[in-house]
Amino acid sequence: MDLDFITQNSIIYVLIAWVIILGVAKGLKLEKHGFELKIYSLVYKNQQVQS
Repeated sequence: MDLDFITQNSIIYVLIAWVIILGVAKGLKLEKHGFELKIYSLVYKNQQVQS
């Protein structure tokens, strides 16, 4: 397998993975469980630590 093909397209693989992660997070409605979803980040907000 040619590694140049993988390294040249690595940003595409990362973007595809991020779209899948966001899709799954939206589908499971993770906002109700303390996750904050944005296009550029996925953050877990623990209420016990913040209080």
